Amino acid sequence: MDAQERSSHKECTAIIDEAYKNSVINGPRGEKTIPYWWSDEIIDKRKQCMEVRRWHTKMAKTNAREVEKLPANIKYKLVKKELRKLIIQKGTLE
Repeated sequence: MDAQERSSHKECTAIIDEAYKNSVINGPRGEKTIPYWWSDEIIDKRKQCMEVRRWHTKMAKTNAREVEKLPANIKYKLVKKELRKLIIQKGTLE
């Protein structure tokens, strides 16, 4: 994994973690509850983001030509952007 991939991985994970940590609500006995906007749609998009990230990382590690690596990179950036937008949208709706 090169420096750019590590940076992308850390950035994606940090965005998700920060959004979740900032939105977790403490219950009456101190237990954590899922925020009202954290939906199944976000969970599914997060899973998709992680799958695409793994594919991107795998392609980057192989001796594939740059032409073969490009779709993985583009798809990862697109899915990450969609996840970020979805989190922002769901967080500001209510």
